[in-house]
Amino acid sequence: MRKVELLVTPDGKCPVRDFIDTLPIKTQAKTYATFKIVQNMSIVPEKFFKKMTGSDLYEIRVLHDKMLYRYLSFFHNGNIVIVAHGFEKRSKKTPEREMTTAIERIKGFKEQFREVSHEK
Repeated sequence: MRKVELLVTPDGKCPVRDFIDTLPIKTQAKTYATFKIVQNMSIVPEKFFKKMTGSDLYEIRVLHDKMLYRYLSFFHNGNIVIVAHGFEKRSKKTPEREMTTAIERIKGFKEQFREVSHEK
C-alpha cells in the first residue's frame, strides 16, 4: 500500500494544497478522490497514475468537467508518493516550466530530508 503526501517546502509552504484550494469545490473533491485511488489500489490504472517517460516523475491524472489536471510526483522511501506540483494541463505535452517547477521542489525536499536525516 502506498501513502500519498503533499510536498511541504523548506519554508513550510504547501504549494500543491494552495493550487488545489484555487479549484472549484467539485474539482477539489475529485482530486482528493484520485489521490485515494493512487493510495489504496495495489495496481493503479494509467488513467489515474502513470510514470513519465524519461524521468523519475509520476503523474497523478485528474479529469473533471473536461479539464485535465496533473500532479507531478515522486516516490520517497519506497512507498510514499510525494506530490510536488499541480497544474491545469492545456497541451498534449507537459510544459517544460511545469517539469522544472516540480524538479526544483523535489531538490529542495531531498536537501531538507537529507539535513533532517543527518540531525538524528
